[in-house]
Amino acid sequence: MKVVHLTDRYYPAIGGVETHVRNLNNHLKSLGVNTTIVSTNIFSVTPLIYMKKSSFPPDTKIEFGIRLLPLPQSLGVVAPGMINDLHGDVVHAHGLGRFPTFLWWASHAKKKRFIVTTHSDEGTRKFAKKVFDSLIPAFTILHADAVIALSEHEKEYLIRLGVNENKISVIPNGVDLKEVELYRNKSMHQQNSLLFAGRMDIYHKGLDILLQAIQKLVNRGFKEIKLHLAGPEVGFYSTIQKLVDNLGIRQNVIMHGLLSRKSLLRLMANSTALVLPSRFEPFGIVILEAMALGTPVVATSVGGIPEILKYGKCGIIVRPNDPDALADGIERLLSDGRKANSVVKAALDEVRNYSWDKIAIKTLTVYKQLLS
Repeated sequence: MKVVHLTDRYYPAIGGVETHVRNLNNHLKSLGVNTTIVSTNIFSVTPLIYMKKSSFPPDTKIEFGIRLLPLPQSLGVVAPGMINDLHGDVVHAHGLGRFPTFLWWASHAKKKRFIVTTHSDEGTRKFAKKVFDSLIPAFTILHADAVIALSEHEKEYLIRLGVNENKISVIPNGVDLKEVELYRNKSMHQQNSLLFAGRMDIYHKGLDILLQAIQKLVNRGFKEIKLHLAGPEVGFYSTIQKLVDNLGIRQNVIMHGLLSRKSLLRLMANSTALVLPSRFEPFGIVILEAMALGTPVVATSVGGIPEILKYGKCGIIVRPNDPDALADGIERLLSDGRKANSVVKAALDEVRNYSWDKIAIKTLTVYKQLLS
C-alpha cells in the first residue's frame, strides 16, 4: 500500500498538524506502509518565512507555497504543484479548509481514495468562522471518501457541517511515549512553576486570560510564582510584553521563545503544571506530553480537551475566557498535593491509550477498509 500525506506545512515547522503528520508517517512506515509526505516550503505565515528544501526530511516532496490571502493558520496558502504528487493508493490530506483538502477532485480523477483528517472544531463561532463553516465543507470534506476526527467533540461538529456519520472515524492524536518518558524519570518539579507551551497566539491560545490569572494569583499571595512561555512568535510578542507590564507581573513571567525539543520536554517535566488556556483547541498534543511526563494539567473546557482529561479525572478543567476560573484551577493544584497526585496517577494510566503505535494501527485500518 502507498499513502501520500498532504499538509501545507511540515517539520521543522512547528504545530499540532505538523507533529501529527510526522509521527503518524513514521509509525505507518514501521507497519510496512509505503508513505510520502507532500508539503510546502513555508515555515510560518505570521511572519511569512520560507525554508530551503534541504531543511526538510529526505522522504518529503516539497512544493512552492504561495500565500494568496492573509488568513490565519495557513488557510490562505496554495501550492498548485501538489496536484502532480497524488501517486498513492490513498491520498490523506490534513487540515480542514487548508489547500490539500481541496484536492479531492484531482485525487478522484486519478482514481485514488481521498481521506481528510480535519484537525478542527467549531472554534469561537465568530462571524468569519460561521461563513467558513457554511462554505468550505462543500468544496472539501463533503467529497472525501473518509474523514478522521480527533475526538467525539470534533465528530459532532463535522456531522453538523453535513459529513455523513458513516464516513467518520474518531482517531485521536498520539504521543511518543518512549521519547517523553526519558525525561519523566529525571524530572524534579519546581515549586509554583507554570508552563504554557504553544504558539504565542493571544486570541487562539488565550494568553491574555492566562496573564490575568497570574496577576490574580500574585495578589492572592503566590508572590514567587513563575510562568514560562515557550513557543514560536506569530506576531503577538510585543502585545504580550505590554500586557505583562500593564499587569505588573514582569518578575513573574519568563519568555523563552521557540525551544528545542529536548529543552521543552525538560522544562515541562520540571514544571509544577502545564496550563493551556485556549479559547478553542481541536485536541492539544502538548497535553498528552505533559500527562506522559507526570506533569499536572490545567486546561479549558474547549474542543477535545475534556475528553483527553477524562472530564476532570486526569487534570483540572476550567471555563474558557475566565481569569478567575483559571486562577482557581491553578491554585487548586498548587495548594492541594493530594489532588495533584491523583490527576497525575490517572493521567499516567490514561496516556497509554494514546501511543502512536496504536494510532497508526487504527489509521491503517481505515485505509484498508477503503481499499477493500
